[in-house]
Amino acid sequence: MSEGLLREIFGYFGADLDSLCFTQHQVICLFKKNRELFTDDGTPNAFLCKSKNSYYVVMICFSPEGWYVDFRWLSNLIVWRAQHFYRFFVPKR
Repeated sequence: MSEGLLREIFGYFGADLDSLCFTQHQVICLFKKNRELFTDDGTPNAFLCKSKNSYYVVMICFSPEGWYVDFRWLSNLIVWRAQHFYRFFVPKR
């Protein structure tokens, strides 16, 4: 996949969206316990999460100011392009 909307990218995994979700606690623990998975080259790391009935993507990235966290609603209509080297995480099945 070279580009797509967040919904299309996570749909590419061919699984129910609920099964691709992390909890906020899981994302925090993964970051704290497996810091080596997160590069400091500015590559955004994306995790699908769900709150009530709304899906969103948590983005963790390193910038010159340090680590930062942001989120995007799954319904966001921005096209995500592969040349930006996003890393999408999904739970083990």
